[in-house]
Amino acid sequence: MIVNHKYKFIFLKTSKTAGSSTEAFLRRFCQEGDVVTPLDINEEQEIRSLGLCPATGYKKIRGKASIIDRIRIAYGHKRTLQRCCIFAHSSASEVKEYVGDEVWNSYYKFCTLRNPIDRVLSQYFWKASTRNWKDAETNFTARFDAFLKSKQFSVLIRKGRDLITIDNEPAVDFILDYHDLENSISHVLNHLGIDRDEVVLPRFKSVQRPAGDFHNRINEQQRELIMRTFELEDRLLRERQRACLERVSQ
Repeated sequence: MIVNHKYKFIFLKTSKTAGSSTEAFLRRFCQEGDVVTPLDINEEQEIRSLGLCPATGYKKIRGKASIIDRIRIAYGHKRTLQRCCIFAHSSASEVKEYVGDEVWNSYYKFCTLRNPIDRVLSQYFWKASTRNWKDAETNFTARFDAFLKSKQFSVLIRKGRDLITIDNEPAVDFILDYHDLENSISHVLNHLGIDRDEVVLPRFKSVQRPAGDFHNRINEQQRELIMRTFELEDRLLRERQRACLERVSQ
């Protein structure tokens, strides 16, 4: 998550949408005094080696905090930071509270959205790799069914639909299209007046999906659940894609 004061933008980081790669790219336009939430240790080391802005400005307390919490925040205690300050997948309402109404209302806010089926499959295979689900591919239907009933599926709701809305209304000014990400970012840079010849994203947190058409292996009940759950995300992404097509045809 980034709040950039020089160019006056806020990047809300949804999950399974190349958020870490996008954030790493955007850090080249950030500086001390901005709000940049940390990536994982290895990614932060790589970012420092590239001379990009490190994580900064994210320890300001968003709400109330006890003395013990303040000590934990000073030492970078992850859960306390998430509860009292700001973190990578903070929601729009949390970021608004953190930066205040003036910044929130005047800055350009954007996020990335992705086809819901692709996003859910990405989360599924990410968890399969971290949990060593050896039958994630061979026993796909049953495994995927269990996944859709698990916390790992609900995490996608909190880090997607619930992250980019306030009172169930979209809270961003622009949607980056994961399926056309570099062109989408170029559009944002142009809007912000940032001169950049090309957009080349670093690759962070990428897990290779097994070969095969897993879209067609999802049954109708599973598909209906996914599309119903992420109806807002899907609608916003389709509106964004339709608007782009209309601009190209003019």
